[in-house]
Amino acid sequence: MAANMMMFGCVLLMPTQTFNQPAWKVFRDLFPSEDLLGWIMFGVGMLRIVGLIINGARKNVTPQIREVSAAIGCIIWTGITFGFYILRCRLDVARYLSAFAVG
Repeated sequence: MAANMMMFGCVLLMPTQTFNQPAWKVFRDLFPSEDLLGWIMFGVGMLRIVGLIINGARKNVTPQIREVSAAIGCIIWTGITFGFYILRCRLDVARYLSAFAVG
């Protein structure tokens, strides 16, 4: 999930204007630019990977890193899914992202 979050950020950082599409209206209202959201998603994904590496190296010391990382990821993916749901978007993207929010 951390890698998915990083790749989602990379897609938003590409030179194409993703927020111009109607399915992204909620995101246009919440964030001033898609670059900002892209860097946030990439940064949080990178921090989650670093946390998982630390947690793997010291299993008994840092379970809180994994707990906090999972909670943040759940909040972010639920927010993305909810953003598409608000628009009553009938895209496959909304169904795809809902699997991440639940899983």
